[in-house]
Amino acid sequence: MILRRGKDYFLATADRGVPELKDLEIDTLDLTPIPPEHFRPKVKHGITQAPESLPDVYVKRPCLFDWDPSDTNPEHISDLVLQEAGICEILTKHPHPNIVRYFGCLVEDGRISGLCLAKYNSKLSEKLVNSSVAKREMYYEGIKKGIHHLHQLGFIHNDLNPSNIMMDGNTPVIIDFDSCRPNGEKLGAKAGTFKWELEEATFATPENDFYSLAKLRDFILKGNER
Repeated sequence: MILRRGKDYFLATADRGVPELKDLEIDTLDLTPIPPEHFRPKVKHGITQAPESLPDVYVKRPCLFDWDPSDTNPEHISDLVLQEAGICEILTKHPHPNIVRYFGCLVEDGRISGLCLAKYNSKLSEKLVNSSVAKREMYYEGIKKGIHHLHQLGFIHNDLNPSNIMMDGNTPVIIDFDSCRPNGEKLGAKAGTFKWELEEATFATPENDFYSLAKLRDFILKGNER
C-alpha cells in the first residue's frame, strides 16, 4: 500500500493481514520512504512547466504501485515519467484532434510531479452503448487517423486498448503514452496490455499498433458486446 503524508510518499506494509482496509491502524504500519528521485525526475531542458492558472485538467501522476526498494533500477518510474513528458512535448508541437492535448508538467522542487493533460469526461466503452454502426465506424476511423499521425512522427503507441481511448464529444482521443517508443526502439518494461498486445513483440514497430487496431475495430464495431 502507498501512503502519502504531505509531499512524502511511503510504502506501507502490515505485520498481519486485516479483513478490510478500514480496519487498518496506520500507526502500526511499517513505512518505507520512497525517495523523490525514484519517481519524480529532474526537469530537463525542453520540458514545459505548466502555467499556474489552467482550465480543468487531468494531472497524470507517477504510479508507485510497482516501486520496489530492492529494484536494480530504482529510478525506472522516474525514467517513464521523463520519457512520456518528452514524447508529449513533441506531440504538442504536432497537434492532432485524436491525440490527447498536453499543457506541460507540474514542477515541485525542480522535479516533475505530474503531467497536465486535457480532461475528458467519457470513455470509448461508454460511448459505444446504443451507438449506431455509422457512429462506431467514425470512432474507429478517428483512432486510426490518430495512430497514422503518430507513426508519421516516428512513434509507436504500443498500448492501444479501450481504456486508453477517451471521448471529446464524438471525437475519440488516444491517451497514455508511457509505453510509446520511437519506431525501431527496443520495448521497455512498460509496454502493452494483456490480450490487446502483440505478445511476441520486442521492438516498437507499426505492426504492434496494427495488431491492437484490428482488435479495437472488432471491439468497436460489435458495440462493446463483450
